Amino acid sequence: MADLFKTTLKNIVIALQEYQPEKIILFGSAAEGKFGAQSDLDLFILKKTKKRFMDRIGEVLDLVAEFEIPVDPVVYTPQEFSRAKKENRMFIEEVLGKGKVIYEAA
Repeated sequence: MADLFKTTLKNIVIALQEYQPEKIILFGSAAEGKFGAQSDLDLFILKKTKKRFMDRIGEVLDLVAEFEIPVDPVVYTPQEFSRAKKENRMFIEEVLGKGKVIYEAA
């Protein structure tokens, strides 16, 4: 299972580069090393865009639909991310505190 996870995660990151994210952070159980047969990949994606929140998620899901492991993406703009950090939102604290950066644009 660990090999499938690592290979799939690598391929998902490659597929998502087409989406031109600034950063991708793996969070949740997979980031904590608790990945199991029923797990999905929780991804926090930072991207400059003017699209609506749900449309962003749909774009990501379209790009990762072919993979065996389900992906649960959350896509924030830099402005949304900055605002959420200032407001000390627990979700952002979890992503930053326990998440692992798996991609960062050069």
